Amino acid sequence: MATATGKTFVALEAIRRIKPPVAIIVPTIPIMQTVWLRRLKQAGWSEADIGLYYGGKKELKPILITTYHSASRHPEILSRYPFLIFDEVHHLAAPTWSKLLEIASKAKYSLGLTATLSKWNPDNWKIIKVMPIIYSFQIPEARKGGWVAPIEVYSAPAEMSYAEAYEYEKYQEIIRKVTFELGTPNPTEWSKLAKQGNRIARKGLWALTRRKMLLSSIEDKKRVVLEIVRQVPPNKKVLLFSESIRAIEDLRRYLTANGYKCLVYHSEMKKKEREYVLRKQWGEAGYNILLSCRALDEGLDVPEASVGIIHCSGRTPRQIVQRLGRLIRKMPGKIAKVYVVWAAGTVENRVLSAVKRAVWKVR
Repeated sequence: MATATGKTFVALEAIRRIKPPVAIIVPTIPIMQTVWLRRLKQAGWSEADIGLYYGGKKELKPILITTYHSASRHPEILSRYPFLIFDEVHHLAAPTWSKLLEIASKAKYSLGLTATLSKWNPDNWKIIKVMPIIYSFQIPEARKGGWVAPIEVYSAPAEMSYAEAYEYEKYQEIIRKVTFELGTPNPTEWSKLAKQGNRIARKGLWALTRRKMLLSSIEDKKRVVLEIVRQVPPNKKVLLFSESIRAIEDLRRYLTANGYKCLVYHSEMKKKEREYVLRKQWGEAGYNILLSCRALDEGLDVPEASVGIIHCSGRTPRQIVQRLGRLIRKMPGKIAKVYVVWAAGTVENRVLSAVKRAVWKVR
C-alpha cells in the first residue's frame, strides 16, 4: 500500500484480531519509536504490553518491536513469537536479512508491509515465495478513491551551462561504452562484476556516481527552486528531496541568501539534532522549508507538507512512491503539489515520467 494509505493501521487490526504475542521488525530505531510505539499506544496497548529490543534496550514483552539489524543478530528472540510483522518488507531482499526470511517462512503468521514490491523484480521473488502479495493499493487507486490528497505534478526544467553539458556528455560516453562492453546497462550487475575485480565495471560505476553528483549540482537548478519557493504561500510547508548532502547544503545557503529560512535533514547529522529539526523547528517553530537527502524517504511520519520539490531524484518506483507519500496525506482542502526539477537533455527526464506514472497510471 502506498505511503500514507494506512499500512500501519492494517497491521494494528491484524494484531487486534490474532492477538499477541507478536514481533514487529522495522528498519530503524526512529521508526520503532516515532511510528510503531506511538501508534500502538494510541490503539490502546500500554507500556506493559510493548517491549523494545535493540542496542539500548532488551525488553521481551507480548508485543515486541525490534530492528532488522537486532533481529538478525539475535534471531532466537523471534522464535518466541508466532506472529511476525515485517515493516518495509522489501528489505528482506538483501542477502544480509535472508536469515529473517527463513524465520518468516516457519512462523504461524507472517505479514509484510511495503509501499511497493514489484513482482517483476527477481530480487523480490524470494520474499513473494514466503509472503505472496495478497493486496495492493497504489497511489493512483488511492487518489481516485479520495483516500489521499489530490496531486498535481509540475515539470520544472533547468538548463545546463556549456561546461556542465560537456562534462555530462563525457560521463555519458563512458557509461555507453561500459554498457556495450559488459552487455548490460544494469548497475547492480556492474557492482557484482566490480567486486570480482572487473575494471570496466568499476569505471562504469565511477561514471554513474560522477554523473549523479554533476546533476545534483547544476547551477540553474538553484534559480528554478527559488522561483518555485517564491510561488508558495508563507503558510505552506515545502519539502525538498535531493540525492546529495552537498547539494542541499548549497541550496540552503542560496535560499537563505535570498531571504528564505531553511532547514536541512540528512544522515550526517546527529540523531538528536535531526529529531530537533523535524519535531521542533520545522514542526513548530515556523520554518517552512525542509531540505532532505534520502533520510526522510522511508517510514518516518513527518509534519504535514503540501508542496514537494524533487531535485535530482533517483527514479526507482519505491523511492518515488516513498517521497510522494510524504506529501499526500489527506487534509480538508489540501492539494499536494509536486515539482520535478530536472536538467533538460539528460537522463533526468525519466524522473519526471516516473513520477507521473506513479501518480496517474493504475497498475
